[in-house]
This record gives sequence, structure tokens and C-alpha cells, in this order.
Amino acid sequence: MTRVFPALLSPLAAVAVVATLAARPAPAQGPPGDDKPPLSMRVDRAITRGVEHLLSIQAADGRWLGGYEERYPGGYTALVCFTLRRSGVRPDAPGLARGRAALLSRPPQSTYGAAARLLYYETEGNDPATTAAARVAFDFLLEHQRGGLWGYPADPLDMSNVQFALLGLRAGALLGFELPDDVLRSCAEALWSFQAEDGGFLYAPEDNRTAGITAATLAGLAVLEEFAVEERGLARILKKHDKDRQRAHAWLVERWDPARDAYGTSAWTSRFPFAFLWAVERYGDLTELKRLGEHDWYADGAQHLLSIQHSNGSFGEKLEHTAFALLFLRRAVLSGGPDIEELYARIDADWNESPPATLPTPQSRVPWLTDWLVAGPFLGERDATGLVEPPFKPARLRVKKRAKVGRKSWDELTLPADRWGDLEALTGRAANQAVWVVGTCLDVPGTNELEAALWLDLEDGWRVFLDAEELASGRRVASAIRGDVHVPLRLAPGHHELWVLVEDVGGAAAFGARLAAPDGAPLADALVVGRP
Repeated sequence: MTRVFPALLSPLAAVAVVATLAARPAPAQGPPGDDKPPLSMRVDRAITRGVEHLLSIQAADGRWLGGYEERYPGGYTALVCFTLRRSGVRPDAPGLARGRAALLSRPPQSTYGAAARLLYYETEGNDPATTAAARVAFDFLLEHQRGGLWGYPADPLDMSNVQFALLGLRAGALLGFELPDDVLRSCAEALWSFQAEDGGFLYAPEDNRTAGITAATLAGLAVLEEFAVEERGLARILKKHDKDRQRAHAWLVERWDPARDAYGTSAWTSRFPFAFLWAVERYGDLTELKRLGEHDWYADGAQHLLSIQHSNGSFGEKLEHTAFALLFLRRAVLSGGPDIEELYARIDADWNESPPATLPTPQSRVPWLTDWLVAGPFLGERDATGLVEPPFKPARLRVKKRAKVGRKSWDELTLPADRWGDLEALTGRAANQAVWVVGTCLDVPGTNELEAALWLDLEDGWRVFLDAEELASGRRVASAIRGDVHVPLRLAPGHHELWVLVEDVGGAAAFGARLAAPDGAPLADALVVGRP
């Protein structure tokens, strides 16, 4: 039997008061000549705001409610309780005490929920009130391991659940629970089946590799390495796969970008941006890794998160977004001192003067563009949909009814007048791993140049052309369908041709478009938009 690794102490054992953060080396403070307060102080202020936000949205019964709370009771509450403790909140603080009471009344029903409970209960130490519940969560993880790995548990196995399960088992070991050797060995053998040839890891066998899942798996491997210090059989398995682990690390280093979770070879996904950052933090913290190649991953990620925090202290749109952001940021050091209130006042003033940059979204009165020509789908291969290298020259296209797009012809297409449309459903042509082309014409009357903003609703990647010039491109893949792709346009008087390459990796071939003034208002000029 493998017991808790004796040399490993809980990093939260000394957390006792609000705003006392886990001790870590101070991150970079900014470029020379930067007169802003230190990054660590700005991070601490952001954490304070985030904690206040989480406490403000607690339900009357002590729970925190989210999209999966009804299906997996207690999961969100456990994640928030863990986040609050990691952020320095005292265990007897009223909000946390009510959350703990609500959590103890609900046994775990999912891998995520059981793992989050263990992560939180470990912060409480050997408190009799939580130890029994922690044992229940620990046994849940042991009972629901399948083939060495974990799922929800009813759903297929996936590497996100595997990471959480390993983190949960680690927390249980820190509480003194004994862990059978075969649980660790079978996991160490099985997880490599989710690694792609280039080193990245996949969420599930039919998915693509992502930076978030690769970082999560590396964090899970770091947990296994800790156990392997005392378990020789596990150490032999890990040593056998050391080059595979190195390939995963190299894949992550090559694609590191705190604002973009790399997807495949040349794309990114916006599905889980905050979970991605926390996975990187877990990997860096567990291995004491300060840099990813030449990048200070913590400074990069912290600067990014500070730039997108909302005015109410939250991050992103969902409860878990704020939790994962705070779990990343909590590495900062609070240095204190007699001028701390003055520094906080400077931080608040600077933040109020320079809130996170946001683009004006189209007003509800801005019409959707309905009249288009369409060609496609042009089929590609996995991770090579045709967006980057289509079977035609994108810059040579002409938006004319009788013109050719490669070997295909344009067909007329009418999109919905109130939302985006699915090109597959509208044309009756179903295809994934493909690229479509949609085009329309813009006619600017008069003699004055027109400034406008094109807003696109998309799920996957895109390339935008105006009069044969490529204006914008991106490969955000496997993400929610959102109208947040913004392309500024400067239109001279006269006739213009606009076409967009729309990537479809899977799901809907989503496309929608609106033309607005730069401030999001309807265009005042009599711009004519439609098929030639």
C-alpha cells in the first residue's frame, strides 16, 4: 500500500486570515520604468475583488449554483470553497462556513465533485467535521476508476476528469488516506493512449489535442511522480515514458499563449480558457517550473487576467471562470508594509481609469446580412480542414453568380434575418473537417469614405477578404458560437466584394454577419449589401 508521501506538506496549512496568500517567489514586476504598483500587489487586489464577487453570489442556503449543480450536487460549492481557502479566506468566515455546511449535506456524485471536495477538505486539515466526508469522496474516486482512468463517471473516459481525480487522490493522501498501488500504476500505464504523435494530449480519443489538456495531463503526471518517490513499480512505468512526457512539455512550450488555448497544430479554442490557465499553474506549481521555455508563464498569465477582470470582480461569464482565474492568481506574494493602503488606492484609481478594454457590440437595431452566395463544402483532413490551404486561391475569387470557386460554383444563400445560420442545414450538405466560402457585395454611394465594423458569428476558424485583400483570420476551434469576431472596414465609394472562408471542424457550420458603425450603432450611410 502506498501511504501519504511524508516529505510533502500541505501548502495551505498556514493559511489563517483573509488576504494572507501562499508564499511564492515574487513574480516579475514589469518593464524598467514602469511606475505601476508591483504586479504582486495588483494581483492581490484582483484576488480581493474576485473573492468579494464569489461571496456576493452565494445562495441563501450556502451553495454556489452553476450550470451543472443540479446534475452533480455540491461540485460548484466545493470548487468555490476550495478557491476561497486558496485565496486566504479564514475557515470560520461566515460565507465559507455556510458553504461547508451545505457541502457536507450532499455526497459526491461525479469525479469532478469528489475531487473538488477533497481539494477543499484538505485545506481544513484533519478537522473531524470534514475528515469523514473526505473519506467518502476518496472512496468514490477509487470505486469509479475504469481501465486506470476516470470519466464523469457515467460518460466516456477523458483526461480532464483524470487530472481532477489525481489531484483529489493527492489531497486524500495528504490527509493520510492509504492509496492502493495498482490505482496509480494502472493510471500511469493507461493515460498515454490519449497522447498524439506530436506530443500533445487529447481530451478524448475523438478530439484534438489542446494546450489545456496537455498541461492538465502533465500536472497529473507530476502527481504520479510524487507518489513514485516511494513506489518503485510506479517509478519504472514513468521512467519508461519519460521521453513521451518530454514531448508533451515541448508541445506545450511551443504553443504557450495565456490568452489562447492551443488546439491542434495551428488553431486555438476558447471553450475552457480559465481551466487551461489553472492547469498550467498546477503543472508549474507541482514541478516548481518557473518558465515554459523562455516564457515566465505566471507573469504572462497574471498580466492577461488582470486585463480582462470585470468591474464586479468576476472573470469570464461563468462561476467556474472566476474560480479558476483566482486559483491561478493566488501564487502572488502580499508584501504589506505601512504604505499598503496608499498602494491599494493607486491600484484602484488606475483600474478605474483604465478598465478592461471592450469593443462596442452591435446594437439590436443593426440588421443581419441575409443575401449571400455560398460554395462548398470543401473537404479536408483531420487538423487540415482546408482553411489554411484550400483547393483554390482565395485572393483570386470573384463574387459573381457564374464564377467558379475551385471546381465548385456559387449558389444563392439566404441567411436568417435574426441570427446566425448553419450552412450545412441551409444547403443540405453535411460535412465536418471542411471549409465553406460565403460572399456578398457592398456598394458605397456618394463620394465619402465609409468606416464600418463587420461582426461575425462563428464557431471555428475564419478568413475575411475584401476586394482580394485578406483583412483578418483566426482559428478558434471547438468553441461556443459567438458574434465576437470584429473586423474594421474602410470602404471607399463604389463597389466592393466581400468573402469569408468559414471553417467547420465539427458541430454546426455556423455563420452570421452584421455591419455596424465603429461604435456599434446602425450605419447612417445608405450602404447597399447583397448578391450581385
